[in-house]
Amino acid sequence: MTDPTPSPTFNGVLHLEIRRKGPRPGVADIEHRVYSAKIARSAEDPEARNCTLEHVSYQGDSQQINRRELTLEGYDPETDTATYRESVKGSETWYEKLGRFGWVRRPDLEREEP
Repeated sequence: MTDPTPSPTFNGVLHLEIRRKGPRPGVADIEHRVYSAKIARSAEDPEARNCTLEHVSYQGDSQQINRRELTLEGYDPETDTATYRESVKGSETWYEKLGRFGWVRRPDLEREEP
């Protein structure tokens, strides 16, 4: 008999491709990283596998909210794991702050792409 109450979290794996200026025009230098995290389930929809990173910053009297929705690539119900894939420019810096959101870099899962 299975437990009808789902866990409050599910596993997330993020495959991140970082594109930087390469050695010559038209050739990008691409770095691949893999991160993992436990992601809280939505209270409204426990079956949803959405993941939004939200950072609030304050400067003087103003407040700025930055949101990034990760692109869901697939979900494995047996391991309760959602896989996300993102491709970003090296000039974007949000990926350097993934640790603030509970994401841990996993070099053991990274491999060089041809």
